[in-house]
Amino acid sequence: MRRRIVTGTLGVLMAVILAIPSTVLASGQTFVRHQNLSEMVAEADRIYRGKVTSTKIENVEINGSSLATTTFKILVTEHFKGEVEEQKGDQRVAILRVAGTNKPYVRVQGDFAQLSLLPEPPSLKVGDEYLFFTNAPNAYGLSNTIGLGQGYFGINTVDDNELAANQLQNLGLFKDMGTSMPAKGAVAYAELANMIRAEIAGGQQ
Repeated sequence: MRRRIVTGTLGVLMAVILAIPSTVLASGQTFVRHQNLSEMVAEADRIYRGKVTSTKIENVEINGSSLATTTFKILVTEHFKGEVEEQKGDQRVAILRVAGTNKPYVRVQGDFAQLSLLPEPPSLKVGDEYLFFTNAPNAYGLSNTIGLGQGYFGINTVDDNELAANQLQNLGLFKDMGTSMPAKGAVAYAELANMIRAEIAGGQQ
């Protein structure tokens, strides 16, 4: 018997679309608009560096349907823009709750097979540090990184130098910005942080 495929309710898909800025879900694919650093800084509601301390998969009820989500708890070590959800003494903790999980989702009900069209959440490892550009949570508490893989940067130390690269290896990150920064590849974190501060200051003028 040939199974028919459905992709969830309109309400769930709308909640997901609202949680992922500059993104369109169509024909079973996710389309993301490419953005340079200046555009990402302007669009992000929150920008911070932090260490992932935990991850949790849980379901959120949306208009009578259940949506699988992944929640990351992040200890903020450097803050650039926006507000984080929790303050514990001198520590600031950010909560990033995104739609979907890193596990394939298939649910069969009778003649129907429900497949997830959701993009995978950020591939974050507990204990590692990242630089995050995120939008504000929507009415369901969902948010995401700006431009999906464009909006979070892994931070690694090489020969005592901190380097940062997003999931596109910074491809086009500095396009049309009039800088001498490379077209692709990891860059010094300190230099990237200074550019972010300059963009924020420029936007406030």
